[in-house]
Amino acid sequence: TGGRGIAVQLGAQLTLERAVLTDNHDVGLFVESGAAVTATDVLIARTQPEADGTGGRGINVQTGAHLTLERAAITDNHDIGLFAADAGTTVTATEVLVARTQPRADGTGGRGIAVQRGAQLTLERVALTHNHEIGFFTEGAGTTATATEVLITRTLPEADGTVGRGASAQDGAQLTLERAAVTDNYEIGLYAANTGTTVSATEVLIARTQPLPDGTFGRGIGVQKGAQLTLERGLVTDNHSVGLFADGPGTV
Repeated sequence: TGGRGIAVQLGAQLTLERAVLTDNHDVGLFVESGAAVTATDVLIARTQPEADGTGGRGINVQTGAHLTLERAAITDNHDIGLFAADAGTTVTATEVLVARTQPRADGTGGRGIAVQRGAQLTLERVALTHNHEIGFFTEGAGTTATATEVLITRTLPEADGTVGRGASAQDGAQLTLERAAVTDNYEIGLYAANTGTTVSATEVLIARTQPLPDGTFGRGIGVQKGAQLTLERGLVTDNHSVGLFADGPGTV
């Protein structure tokens, strides 16, 4: 177990500039419990899973920690490229590439960015490409994510041929997309589900969502189970199956 590149915990503070964290295990950069990290001009790459096949995340921020990330590449890690969780946790990421996150040993996961359990995330000028399962995942009441000038593209299905979504908000999360392109993903480009979930999308392109290997899905946008979506100045084009799909009581 273990093998982390850098761990910052219990209120500690760290500033990284022009740093490379590669070929570690479990987590490349781990921040938790009120710690604060500012990282500029960094590469975090090829973090490997632990012996049991779990972990391998590029960056993990949780339990009230804070991360400011500028000009960073998070590539070729496993499970999740950038993970933020828990109330009080904040992440601000500017000019960041999250690419080629690989699935776990069992073939599941491989998400580019995941925000859960009440964490807050702000993205500006970020590209997510060639990740697996879900490019940009937000989940849970109190979770908020704002993404401006973001590209979410070429998310690949899991090993069993399922999912491959561009962006997903569910279970009460709040997602704001501004000046975004969600292109060439699988199953659903932009997905919102469950009561309390809200998505606001302004000046967005959602294009070329592909069917799953079995020929099903390929939706541009899917809104279900009581979620709410506001779409302004959007282009939804060249998807398969359905451009905009809405289903279920309370869905707006």
